[in-house]
Amino acid sequence: MIENHNVRIGFLTTPEGETAFREVLHEFGNIDGRLLIYHSDDELLELIENLQREFDVLIFGGPLSYHLYRKYVGDNVPTLCIDYKEIELMSGLLSLLNERKLPARVALDTFASELVDEVLKETGIAGCMKTYVKPFDPAEPHEAIVRFHRELWESGKIDHVLTCRRSVFEALSAARVPVTKILPSKFNIRNSIAKAVLLGENIKNANFQIAIGHFLVVPDSSRQDSEYAQEKLSLDFHRYLVDIAQRFNASIMPLGMFEYLMYTSRGFLEEMTRLWTETSVFRDAELKLSAHIYAGFGAGKTPLAAQTHAKSALERAKETGEGCAYLIRDDGKIVGPLGGAKEPLEFTHRTTDPLLQEMAARTHLSADTVAKVLSFSRIHGSFTAEELANALGVTTRNVRNILRKLADPGYLEESGMERPYPKGRPRKIFTLAMRDNGAP
Repeated sequence: MIENHNVRIGFLTTPEGETAFREVLHEFGNIDGRLLIYHSDDELLELIENLQREFDVLIFGGPLSYHLYRKYVGDNVPTLCIDYKEIELMSGLLSLLNERKLPARVALDTFASELVDEVLKETGIAGCMKTYVKPFDPAEPHEAIVRFHRELWESGKIDHVLTCRRSVFEALSAARVPVTKILPSKFNIRNSIAKAVLLGENIKNANFQIAIGHFLVVPDSSRQDSEYAQEKLSLDFHRYLVDIAQRFNASIMPLGMFEYLMYTSRGFLEEMTRLWTETSVFRDAELKLSAHIYAGFGAGKTPLAAQTHAKSALERAKETGEGCAYLIRDDGKIVGPLGGAKEPLEFTHRTTDPLLQEMAARTHLSADTVAKVLSFSRIHGSFTAEELANALGVTTRNVRNILRKLADPGYLEESGMERPYPKGRPRKIFTLAMRDNGAP
């Protein structure tokens, strides 16, 4: 039995899911959970707009309501979704088997065709059932799905319909088409509640800094993935993140098929930085998934600040064109890229530092660029144009323009020559000019 964590959780569900939600909530003891029952889309929107401030986390009872209405939930209220997967599909098939002889011809919606085929094979009924599948598309109106099922029924191609949408179930029932409404499984409801409790605990605890990792996996451009292959990639990536989350006592929240947030405490950042920089876990995962992994890590005194930093860090990682990560601390300091070919730098995008302001103004360079050069200089001391270009991720021609702007006001000096081995043109070695106080 899980004790009361004082995390206020709202469960958005239709009347059909009420019983399962109440039974699972009872298992969790005195958890502060409240069912928000709606019968129509208008009622759902009204519940979200009027009651979201009363909860720390909202759980949508299905993928359609989540995709269509999570945008109306404020950024300070995390949302979770109960997806319809293998368990829900098997439960629907078993319900037909319990009612009567399993129909030989069935139409389904929401599930991927590949998933349906796999479940039928594993249950041993693939050879005795013909299926017609309408995959999940949140933008598709329910009228199109109703038409899909009715045309199959009226043409005599199916005996029964399994649907995950309440509006489709009601329309087909009114048309006297044999139909069964699939409900979310207790297993997935239980997992979602556990995630919501962990997520809510992290967010409610204001005595320590929040740390958030924002992850994105992008399939290699050479891959020609089917919908099923994309779902498999998403599942494999989720498993990879779960392994990491267990190591750092973190909780995971999906934002989409390939995008996730990871919530944990401030101490997570240094360990995650080390994991991304000093080990092969990151690269091994990319090779295994045949995809690029991007991540942004953010710290902040509030969940919103940490999430903003994490999102900004992820955008920086995506700009590199290869899988890597960036970290933005609560003071605005940026570290990265982590896990890439380049050595990570530490700099800031803020211009409150008098030195940065002076150098940016006199060189007509951005504070971001100046901060990166300063960080690289502190790490390496002297450097060539080629080395700095590789660190900044720009061309040698661009970096020579940067060096010229630094040299004109006296911030840069030529300190030597380097001759590449075994042959090649000599390269100039530069050093930032130092003043008596140790600053450039």
